[in-house]
Amino acid sequence: MDVLSFYGASPRIKLDEMAMVLGIPGKMGVDGSHVGPLYEHGNMDAIRTYCTSDVLTTA
Repeated sequence: MDVLSFYGASPRIKLDEMAMVLGIPGKMGVDGSHVGPLYEHGNMDAIRTYCTSDVLTTA
């Protein structure tokens, strides 16, 4: 991310934005702001899917 932002000279691009640029799936309906409420409701499967998606997108 440092290279893509020219080491802070331009705004940092988000993972989901980079995924769109590269034509790969990014966020699929859940983002980090949803994790707390999902946890409170015991929806660990949705959190697991969200985290797995982020790992695969990063890879």
